[in-house]
Amino acid sequence: MKFPLWTQRHDEAPEATFPELVFAHFLRQRELYAAVQDGAPNAERALHGPADAEYRRCLESFTRRYGEIVDAYWCTHEISGVALTASRRWGWRGLWPHRETETRLHEATDWATKNAQPIASQLHACESLAIRANEVLLGTSERIVMQLILALTGRLLAVVDREEPPHPAVLRTAVAESRHQLAEIRSYYNRAGAKAVRVFYVGGMLAGLSMLAIALVVAWAAGADDRIVVALGMGSVGAVVSVLSRMASRDGRFNLDHEVGQKEARRLGVFRPLLGAAFGVITYFAVSAGLVTPFGGSADQRTLSFYAVIAFVAGFSERWTKVVLDLAPPEPESKPEAAPAAKPVTAPARRQQPHEEDAQGATLAPTA
Repeated sequence: MKFPLWTQRHDEAPEATFPELVFAHFLRQRELYAAVQDGAPNAERALHGPADAEYRRCLESFTRRYGEIVDAYWCTHEISGVALTASRRWGWRGLWPHRETETRLHEATDWATKNAQPIASQLHACESLAIRANEVLLGTSERIVMQLILALTGRLLAVVDREEPPHPAVLRTAVAESRHQLAEIRSYYNRAGAKAVRVFYVGGMLAGLSMLAIALVVAWAAGADDRIVVALGMGSVGAVVSVLSRMASRDGRFNLDHEVGQKEARRLGVFRPLLGAAFGVITYFAVSAGLVTPFGGSADQRTLSFYAVIAFVAGFSERWTKVVLDLAPPEPESKPEAAPAAKPVTAPARRQQPHEEDAQGATLAPTA
């Protein structure tokens, strides 16, 4: 059975790439310039000439795939250019799914930089940073970085967009200025990336906390022990609160590479409440079994609130949990039985022979 809506139409033209769009734009400019220079009465007809029709076809095909062109720089003397596109789509890069604006930088600069290798290297560095910003940043910060990169690439292309090759001194000055500006953009990108990865991590923690909460509700409805359920829940909450408090501090206690990726950061966040729940229930078992007494009191006097507090503290601080578990008394070693004391061996008394004197130093008579 065939589905007409799902089959691809073979009569459709292939989608245009950005180099093809740049080439069509260059031919269109040449056509317009030639019409203006001729000064013919019907020069305005060149606005709808063959090159203009081809350019509009490529532009429609390109924007259909990558979105509207927000800003661009087209070279005049070479077949080169850069453009920034923006498209709206549903995404998961925030705390919840929403429609977000995805920006992307497109470059086709090989023709203009074939005799200016330093400019080509700087353009490659700009493109590399744009790829990172597109994958890591969110919302306003992403648009700011992409607009700054587009402005820098356009300024670099303007140096080589001339009939004669630029002077080496001009190239060195342009490269030095671009390196300084690129360093500022990269610094802003790193600060914004550190904030963006926190959003991904918090989203993962909320997802893990929600899944754990559903599991605990089901376990409690099935008749699980209230103290175990509370220990698991409060331990996970303590872990989440611990991470949020470290994020709010200014001493940089929360360190996570912002280029680790969106999916990886979310996965790490999902496991954080589970780890806190594990610490909470382990501490509960240790205290309820009498292995440790962190706050004193007998087992009969400990209420549900008591176990909730120690589980929260265990999930909040793994160091505190380790200290509490180290307080567990070691198992007493069995002492070996003492061997009976040996009796002292005494020499047998010697019978005194006749004519034997007791005085010290006296001569003893020989025995028979």
